[in-house]
Amino acid sequence: MTDLDEIKSKIDLVDFIGRYLPLKKAGTNYKGLCPFHVEKTPSFMVSSDKQIWHCFGCGRGGDVFKFVMEKEGIGFAEALQLLAEQTGVQLSKVPQSGIDARKTLMNINEVAAKFYEKVLVETNEGRAAKEYMVGRGLTPATLAEFRIGFAPKSGRALIDFLVRKGAKEGDIEKAGLAVRKGNFLRDKFAGRVMFPLWDSLGRVVAFTGRVLDPNGIPKYLNSPETPLFHKSELLYGLHLAKQSIQQEGRVVLVEGQMDTISSHQAGVKNVVGISGTALTEQQLQLLNRYCRELVLSLDADAAGGEATRRALELSNKFDMAMKVVLLGAYKDPDSMIKENPEYWKKAVAEAVPVMDFYFDIAVHRYDVKKLEDKKQLTRELLAVINKLTDPVEKDFYIKRLSRTVDVEPAILYDTLKRAPQPVKTESKAIPTKVEDLSPTWLEERAVMLPMLSPKLIPQLLEVGDRIKWASGLANTIYDAIQSWYTANAVLQPEDFLKRLPEPVKTSALELLLVLEQNYTEVSVEDLEREMKFYLDLLVNRSATIKRNELASAIAEAETKNDQVRVAELLKELNQL
Repeated sequence: MTDLDEIKSKIDLVDFIGRYLPLKKAGTNYKGLCPFHVEKTPSFMVSSDKQIWHCFGCGRGGDVFKFVMEKEGIGFAEALQLLAEQTGVQLSKVPQSGIDARKTLMNINEVAAKFYEKVLVETNEGRAAKEYMVGRGLTPATLAEFRIGFAPKSGRALIDFLVRKGAKEGDIEKAGLAVRKGNFLRDKFAGRVMFPLWDSLGRVVAFTGRVLDPNGIPKYLNSPETPLFHKSELLYGLHLAKQSIQQEGRVVLVEGQMDTISSHQAGVKNVVGISGTALTEQQLQLLNRYCRELVLSLDADAAGGEATRRALELSNKFDMAMKVVLLGAYKDPDSMIKENPEYWKKAVAEAVPVMDFYFDIAVHRYDVKKLEDKKQLTRELLAVINKLTDPVEKDFYIKRLSRTVDVEPAILYDTLKRAPQPVKTESKAIPTKVEDLSPTWLEERAVMLPMLSPKLIPQLLEVGDRIKWASGLANTIYDAIQSWYTANAVLQPEDFLKRLPEPVKTSALELLLVLEQNYTEVSVEDLEREMKFYLDLLVNRSATIKRNELASAIAEAETKNDQVRVAELLKELNQL
């Protein structure tokens, strides 16, 4: 038994997913509201028999590993490790020493966070810090939700506490909570309001400490890079925001802790902090697991504007839509929320396309009455307009720029023609006609319909070798059916599916769950007609592809005056 099989054998998927969302019995399966998109009618299905889930609304699905990956926004290796820890399975190919070392640091950080929280509410200096944070507009409930604490001014309070709890001084230093001065180890944070930093799973990996003294420096002090903490990969508050991000399909990016916390308290919860203005590719790659739209609300200064440009470049790389919140006279979201939380909600709801943002800051930066300013403004905005791929959108902003700088649109178009053109990517059109249906979609249903009725297998095998398979999954299942049927003459779907290799088995079971829902109470005769419909389309499509290939080959043979080859190809073409 593999590690994956052992983990799956110890998890009941219905119970597991039931911890995340309510599920109700629906026939032989269970149904609930999808946790990955907003819906009012349940379309999220979990099969107890197959240990597979699928959402008929957004199309996501898979096994327990896929659910954890989608829900937590982590990769397969992380999901494997997480589920192994939960089920008590020791992974055979992962060194245990490395896992134990990370657990030790995680435990130290968690105990430290609890220590700071306790100091905030149970000591005089902590209560003073709490009053300061409440004075900044945060409620006690918000302080508790974000686990805000206080580091005592004493130089070894945390170290002594952790040692009493069994931690080693070397591990405390390795966790970034202490610094060595000569032969002495001192608390890294002292006299600061403490903000725990979490990974996407909600585990404390580091801290940020903020001074109370307005003359204190630095204002914010962060944990150093550790085996658990890499600043370029972390997004503040993601574990609290990810469900809202998934359901709304977009994330609001702000700069730091206070902006994030204030927004959550104001009811806008799909918000994360990027710990300053340095948005990184790793952070955007992480967000790309949860949503397809970015809404930026960075500080209204030059650094914020530069960060927005950087975000635009990265969002294009990840094919993510991008908007910008206009803060007006406010310097940051926190100050806007303090004035009136409804202003913030309205500003987020009315976030503008990034091009409108560029026009706004450019018009304020340059005086279009001066020739040099007009030329610079035009160069800057044309460079951004040139990245647009939609011709209607591009025309709209060229005409807007024309009015702004009082230059004819034709001149601006001529300037764009001489500029390097961005690489265009093909958009995937939604099929609107039968002949536009994806061959992958057709093939996967054609090979899985026999799992509903094995009587369809001869119909599939009769024409299967004439199909040019586009789906690797469908081709693998077809080959397996062909081999099984040849050897056994009778195919029992349950036995057949059990013998498929991972991850083919998981994908096949998910497809079967979808088909069972689509073909409930459908007669064998109707299934045969459906199968014929799919196979006819696939055979005809394959014949068309083959004809085109032969036509190209004939043309190439004619250019070489190879008449023998031409005759062979024409004969093959006529036999189609």
